[in-house]
Amino acid sequence: MNFRDFFPIFKNKPDLIYLDNGATTQKPDRVVNAIFDYYLRGNSNIKRGIYSLAEETTKLYESAREKVAKFINVDPEEIVFTSGTTEGINFIADSWAKENRSMSKLGSHPSTSSGRAAAHGEPVEPYERFWKKSNLSEGDEIVVSELEHHSNFLPWQRLAKNNNLVLKIAPIKDGKLDYESFEKLLNNKTKLVAVTYQSNVTGEIIDINRIKDLINKYAKNAKLLVDAAQIVAHRKLDVEKIGCDFLVFSAHKMFGPTGVGVLYINKNIEFEPYKVGGGMVFEVSSNSSWLNRPHKYEAGTPPIAEVIGLGAAIDFINENIDFDKLEKYEFELTDYLVRELSKIKNIEFIINPELFKNHVITFNIKNFHAHDVAAYLDKFGICVRAGHHCAQPLHNALGINSSVRVSFAAYNNLDEVKKLVSVIKKLCEKL
Repeated sequence: MNFRDFFPIFKNKPDLIYLDNGATTQKPDRVVNAIFDYYLRGNSNIKRGIYSLAEETTKLYESAREKVAKFINVDPEEIVFTSGTTEGINFIADSWAKENRSMSKLGSHPSTSSGRAAAHGEPVEPYERFWKKSNLSEGDEIVVSELEHHSNFLPWQRLAKNNNLVLKIAPIKDGKLDYESFEKLLNNKTKLVAVTYQSNVTGEIIDINRIKDLINKYAKNAKLLVDAAQIVAHRKLDVEKIGCDFLVFSAHKMFGPTGVGVLYINKNIEFEPYKVGGGMVFEVSSNSSWLNRPHKYEAGTPPIAEVIGLGAAIDFINENIDFDKLEKYEFELTDYLVRELSKIKNIEFIINPELFKNHVITFNIKNFHAHDVAAYLDKFGICVRAGHHCAQPLHNALGINSSVRVSFAAYNNLDEVKKLVSVIKKLCEKL
């Protein structure tokens, strides 16, 4: 079976050339059917329903958590479902980063002695609390890079501004992250390093192991947050090997639905919930207590259908994608496109074209705005992204306002790339 045949959109729109996978990916039948089936046959809320339908839905929901955990090699209790990468990062900025309390180990909530905790089937957090120094205090430093998506820049910028912290930005050099400059930003005041695993503009894959080594050498007390949104559908992730404290990604960039994302929180890190409400409490009283992780971090009714869809997306990837072969395949598409575009007069790559080795290629056409290029390509059924791609600091560093981005996924093919090149040639002939 042709890989494209798994995706109903290409059956319904056979002439569509979708090259905007850095923004979102198309969805296979398996994901669509999983969501449809939930609403058709199993719609109910989770956790507390004492009837079979709710119990079945809860099993599907928690099964998805187990699939995610196995997919990135962590424990299920370390997986928190969010609305997406953006919320996951804000989650850490608005909770862990502001935390000023710690759980005492003096004992459990008094109600556990009555056996009610066992009856609910959920352990509870220790009851006593004491004040301690915040995880991030005035004068502490956060390090990000110029490569970051706004989602991994703005939360830290606001946090620093509102709490008298110092935000340091590691620059790029010759189109790539400058590791030497990055190293110089780290010191004993660094409390958080937040970096993308892969740039959504240049496609550069960051050497996270090198970043981790620098942190261990110069900023041993710093936590590491990794934005894996752009890479999750293209490389195998092993969080244990990465060694980060937090990691985030979105389902919709890995053939899953919109509206759901994943936040990994290392099991050794505990902090107060980001949100409070139903579904995350053990008891509400003058001294309310929470359920244990991960449930204490998932207040309210979660995106159940979307989580089930994410589980289906992971099943789909596991059964149909070999990441080693995909890396080679996407390089072949990228290499062909770069070579052919290099032959066209007035094509201006935003970085040295030799650096484009993954699934993202970004360029401009002289005397055309990026939006005009995208609009022209759309007339031929070709979808690309145009603008600053939610990465204005990077565009500013490169001295440009916008760019045209082509981003591949496993269902793209060489014929599509040839069509793209042909249409771009036609546009350039108009100059």
